[in-house]
Amino acid sequence: MSWFSSAGVLDEQIERATSESLPNGEVDLALNLEICDMIRSKSVPAKDAMRSLKKRLNHKNPNVQLLTLKLTDACVKNGGYHFLMEVASREFVDNLVSILKNPGGVNNDVKAMILELIQTWASVFDGQMQLQYVGTVYKELKSQGFQFPEAITKVSTTFIDSSAPPDWTDSEVCMRCRTPFSFTNRKHHCRNCGNAFDQNCSSKSIPLPHLGITQPVRVCDSCYALKHKAPHKHHRHKSEDKKKSATTLTSEEDDDLKRALRMSLEESKQPMSGFTASPPPVQAKPELKSLTTDYEDPDIKAAIEASLRDMEEQKKAKESAPAPEEPRPAAPAVQAVPPPNQLSLKDIENINLFSILVDHLPADNPSAILRDPKLQELYDNVTSLRPKFSRNVVESIGKYDALLEMYQKLSTAMRYYDQMLEARLGYAAYGRHY
Repeated sequence: MSWFSSAGVLDEQIERATSESLPNGEVDLALNLEICDMIRSKSVPAKDAMRSLKKRLNHKNPNVQLLTLKLTDACVKNGGYHFLMEVASREFVDNLVSILKNPGGVNNDVKAMILELIQTWASVFDGQMQLQYVGTVYKELKSQGFQFPEAITKVSTTFIDSSAPPDWTDSEVCMRCRTPFSFTNRKHHCRNCGNAFDQNCSSKSIPLPHLGITQPVRVCDSCYALKHKAPHKHHRHKSEDKKKSATTLTSEEDDDLKRALRMSLEESKQPMSGFTASPPPVQAKPELKSLTTDYEDPDIKAAIEASLRDMEEQKKAKESAPAPEEPRPAAPAVQAVPPPNQLSLKDIENINLFSILVDHLPADNPSAILRDPKLQELYDNVTSLRPKFSRNVVESIGKYDALLEMYQKLSTAMRYYDQMLEARLGYAAYGRHY
């Protein structure tokens, strides 16, 4: 589908989502998320999407304006960074300001929502050079006497983080088999990683729901293998599973995943102490049940079983630990201090469990994640690890640069050494010749 036809479809979708016939304040969430996916998947240019929203914002009906503002806010949260750059442009922000300063007046609800969105976006975009114009306009409006809502706490940048298809990289050869491109060996790009490949290395097509792409698109063999890494040697087990009722299978999977999530969250909230003041009362502990009887993927089965087994062993160790008889003054034990940016085993378990749970969410219903508060809590725990990852990346880049410099020096020394050997061998051969 070309961009021109996609832009026409997007205009129709936006008109439906902001139709005058919709009741006041009622939002078609499914349609709004579908529009967000079209923008995030780059099926349409982000500038065309911004201008289509801008056109609906200039409508005379206040209900259309309110629905358009709500749709714009949803696209800001789910449309990807390339769309944020268009929303933060002068063309779009100045249009919002012109609505506020309309000599003919503006609806109070529309005015309040525009001010609220500008304030929120200015807080979220703070510190990002390409999005700073929103913050500049916010300060100007505040100095001009516009009454913004009460001061809000600073919103995390994860509020607007959403995956989008990568920008395409250029190359003269296939980035997998290194075959040069030619008139007969055409260049293609993988929609998942953005690298360039020839036809032999990018003949597969799959949908990419995590990028908002629900239709099968071209991917390279490596990305295809990552998406289909489940082994094929368990066909007998799969055929037996398929004989069971689909309804029972779904309900058991949901119960098992919720139980694993609940146990992980409870374990993360307990104090990390090696001893307890007094042994807790003995309770009948449930036997460790395999949560993955009905899972088709043995990797998922092993990951959840290992996580639950570690939780049970930690609880047993805490209950059986003897209480200290008397506190005796002693010199503090010198313990090895782990690197400050190193992930703990609990952090790794939370990340793996969160990844498993997200992979099992229905791809056709992305809003299902909003209905599970425990999954949201686990998401917050995993998100708090981002600073560690950032520092790890910086340290790794520093180490890489240092090693690269050492490698270059070593290569230079080896080259000089080879030249010296060749000169010496050539001199010895010349002496023997005469």
